[in-house]
Amino acid sequence: MATKKKGFFSRTIDPKSITQIEQFVDELFSQFQISETYYGNILMSLTEFISLIPSYQDGIGVKLTYRPGYQQVKLSVQPVSDELILLLDKKKIDLVNVLDNEENKKIYIIKKLVDEIVLKDDNVVTFIFDVGALHNEVFEDRKNKLQNFFRSKTKHKVQGNNI
Repeated sequence: MATKKKGFFSRTIDPKSITQIEQFVDELFSQFQISETYYGNILMSLTEFISLIPSYQDGIGVKLTYRPGYQQVKLSVQPVSDELILLLDKKKIDLVNVLDNEENKKIYIIKKLVDEIVLKDDNVVTFIFDVGALHNEVFEDRKNKLQNFFRSKTKHKVQGNNI
C-alpha cells in the first residue's frame, strides 16, 4: 500500500516482485509529473538493485521512498543489508569482472544510471537523479525553436503586407 504524505511518497514492496517496482515507478511519475526522460534510468536502477536484495536478506520487504525536489529525484531503499551496502560501495568495478559476475554487472549498471548514491549507517540507500540539468536543456531547446518559429512567421507576415 502506498503512503503519500506531504513531502514524500512511499510503498513497501516484495523485492522479488518486479511488477511492484514498476507500479511504484509508474505511480511516482504520474503523481509527481516527473519528466518521462528519466523513466528508464529510474526503473532500471531500482529493478537491478532490488533484484540483489533477496540474496542478502531473504524474506524481508523493502520500503521505497520518494522525496520530491526541484532539481533532483531522490529514491530511498530500506532496509538494506550491510553486505549489500559494501558491494554497492565498491569504488570501481573492472570491466572484466562485470562480464563474469552477475552482481558486478548489476552494480555497474546502477552506477552508470544513477547520478549519486548515498549510503547511510541506518541501512538506507538513496539514489539521486539530477533531473534539472536535462530539463533545462530541453526547455532551452524548445524555447529557441519557438522563438525561431515565431520570428519566421512575423517576418513572412510583414513581407506579405509590403507587397
